[in-house]
Amino acid sequence: MFDNVLVTGAGGLLGGYVVRELADSGSVTGQITGLDLSARADGGACAIGAVTDLDTVRKAVAGRDAVVHVAARPNIWSGTSEDIIRVNTLAVVPAG
Repeated sequence: MFDNVLVTGAGGLLGGYVVRELADSGSVTGQITGLDLSARADGGACAIGAVTDLDTVRKAVAGRDAVVHVAARPNIWSGTSEDIIRVNTLAVVPAG
């Protein structure tokens, strides 16, 4: 059981499913918050920012019991290969 969970990409297709599953399963006793580039369509709690911005991520993860990272560039047409790897796997890992 977790009290306070952050889901990156909560407003996306996969992220929306993850949020619903966490809520429906009773695994989270407190708040499920998203970290997205814009507000969630479902009106759920959301920190606005990019998973590649270290300050944004530090603020978003503060006080969380768990983080589920599902924010992603969803296909090969949504960015350069470097950008896709950076967002989908590395997120806030410093370049270099």
